[in-house]
Amino acid sequence: MIKIKTSILRFLALFICLLVFGNLNYAQGSVDVTIPTVFGEVGVAQWLDVKVSEIETADNVRAWGYELTYDPAVVSINAVSIENTVSTVGGLLGSNLVFAANKIKVGYINSNPITSDDGGTLFRVQVTPVATGVSPLTFDGTFEFPEANVTANEVDGSVTIGEIAVTVVSDTCLLY
Repeated sequence: MIKIKTSILRFLALFICLLVFGNLNYAQGSVDVTIPTVFGEVGVAQWLDVKVSEIETADNVRAWGYELTYDPAVVSINAVSIENTVSTVGGLLGSNLVFAANKIKVGYINSNPITSDDGGTLFRVQVTPVATGVSPLTFDGTFEFPEANVTANEVDGSVTIGEIAVTVVSDTCLLY
């Protein structure tokens, strides 16, 4: 009788653990998602390559999404692209470039996992500097890999637009 009670208690404990923890998707690691820090010239559009560290098939990255915050007094965001990136094959990109006055919202989905053996460009953002200054480019904790086995480690960047300071000291010209 005691053996039966012990077995039933063990079974119930195991059953409860499976119910509580069985369907959770635990992230096994993280992938760096890095926005570059670049310098630009007013009126000259440029593409910024947002890079990722290694993504393996087992990471099960089939989707990603984010909100990107920027300073609209310094830059405008014209487009987001997955052309010539690790996200290119079979994926679908959606974006809202007027989500808020200083934010864009972007989402991506693919039926197959995306991979990048040694890292690579996940997506590209086209910016056009509109005034001198610095525009931080930040995810603000919004970058996600839904249903994947990894989390995103966000590395924010910026766009700096300014003039080159030239100091003349006798016959020598120093550039800063």
